[in-house]
Amino acid sequence: MRRKELEVQEKQLFAQRVTAAASVASAVAAHQQAANVEQMRRQMEVNAAREAAHQMEMAAQQRQMAEEQRLANFRNTVLTTLPLLKSEEEKIQYLTEQLLPKLNEEVDIKIYGPFELICFWFTSESQKVTTCLKNEAGLDLDKFLTDGNDLMARLEVFVNETEIRKKQAQELEKTQASLRESEKRFGIKDFFKIGLWAVLFFVVFGIAAGMIEAALNQDQSAKSENDDTIAGVSLLASLLCGTVTHFLRKKGKIRALKAKILTLTPKDDGSGLKKENEHLQKETELQKQQWETYKPKIVEFTINKFKDYINCDARALLLERVVTPQLESSLQEVQSFLPPSSRLPASHFAQFFFSESDVRKCEENQLNIKKNLELAIEPFYKNKTVVLLLARVRPDLVPDEPKQSDSGLRTVRLTSVPSDKKISVIKAIREVKAGLGLAEAKELSESVPVVILDSVSPQEAQRAIATLEMAGAKTELS
Repeated sequence: MRRKELEVQEKQLFAQRVTAAASVASAVAAHQQAANVEQMRRQMEVNAAREAAHQMEMAAQQRQMAEEQRLANFRNTVLTTLPLLKSEEEKIQYLTEQLLPKLNEEVDIKIYGPFELICFWFTSESQKVTTCLKNEAGLDLDKFLTDGNDLMARLEVFVNETEIRKKQAQELEKTQASLRESEKRFGIKDFFKIGLWAVLFFVVFGIAAGMIEAALNQDQSAKSENDDTIAGVSLLASLLCGTVTHFLRKKGKIRALKAKILTLTPKDDGSGLKKENEHLQKETELQKQQWETYKPKIVEFTINKFKDYINCDARALLLERVVTPQLESSLQEVQSFLPPSSRLPASHFAQFFFSESDVRKCEENQLNIKKNLELAIEPFYKNKTVVLLLARVRPDLVPDEPKQSDSGLRTVRLTSVPSDKKISVIKAIREVKAGLGLAEAKELSESVPVVILDSVSPQEAQRAIATLEMAGAKTELS
């Protein structure tokens, strides 16, 4: 009986193994099938991408062939039609009608007046401008700019030194106030601090006494007899230790404050910085005067140099000096299939690329050229020299004797705006107040006296004053 049961169990175990093996085989087959399906899907995607790329390439080739064919047909049509036209006027009219659309596709004409031409000359050929002014106008801008850069470097060193002296003066004032506070007679704060130290020592002594009693294993009666004595002694010791600790810390703090004051006290009386400040003011004033002499000469020289652009007819200027040069290279390519005798000049097509409004704008440009140059030439040298740098060299940069400390924040007020500097001042206001719109800046310039910046750091206030005064405005710092 037992034997039959074992045989049945073996058969069941064998059947289970066969079933498990079949399940594993099915799972492996299913996984292999899924992998094959995924591989086929990826291959189909790759084939589809290749097919799409091939189609796009074929379409591009077809478009290129169509464009070449269209261009060939256009050229053949023009070359075939041109000999059939009798008069020269008909040929010119026909070529104009055929080539003008091609030119419109090829070129993007920019219309500008003499002022833009001059600005391009200044910005793109600055070294050439400097050489030209030196040779033809006798203005040595290289030396002027070098002197200005040297003065700027000295000013930066001066500003850094004075800022360090200011910070040291403020720190010295605070340290002296702390020393005076520490050297005051015994007061309520001292009692309070001694009490805190006494409490701390009393807790420490109590813990120590408890540990000693526990180590000695005194009985309850002996312990109660000594509690009052230990408490009194601990209290007196705590007060004594607290008082000694407080006065030792106070003495150490006074010693540290005196050493800090000795370190912060300037070795001189600041006369060196004051003399440097005076020298910088004088040299900057000379630099400013030199620039005020240079600026009208540069404007006059520039106007004379470009007088052909300024005094000529606006329409002729746009036709010959502005549009025609931009058309020449593209027109040469467009007319390359024509015989040289049939090609039209670029000046013939230039008239179709500007309007009467462009002519009027160019005329206004010519009339206002001097005013626009005076406004534009200042920013051109703004970052290269120290024009109107006097705004940054102020006597209040040199620290005097320590005074009562304040927040250090400053207010910048706009007090006056000359009528001929209004545009440049508006630009300067927008530069000082980031995010300000044109209308708001214009309103501020018309509302003088008005606060431009309020509660700003001295450095930011100085930068704002330099920017505004460089634009021609008058400011006030408070």
